[in-house]
Amino acid sequence: EEAHAIILVLSEAGAEKRGYKEYETKVALQRLMQKLDTDIYVIPVLLNPIEELPRRLRRLQSIKLYEADGWNRLLKTLSESINRRNSPKRR
Repeated sequence: EEAHAIILVLSEAGAEKRGYKEYETKVALQRLMQKLDTDIYVIPVLLNPIEELPRRLRRLQSIKLYEADGWNRLLKTLSESINRRNSPKRR
């Protein structure tokens, strides 16, 4: 509940599996609805190419960690998320 951002780590092998990860994904997406449109809260991170993302994640911009700039994009996104959350406009 106190998370600043949620990173959903996905792989082709686990994209369609059920279990606790599925529950956490649903909770994260429910909390996302309470955020501002400009907030960066749920960040799908792909470990390898996935043929098709789960439907409810398709509208979110994902980070392809397997690409050359994947780690840099993740760090930049997290930094931007912090900056937006701490913006004086939000207070």
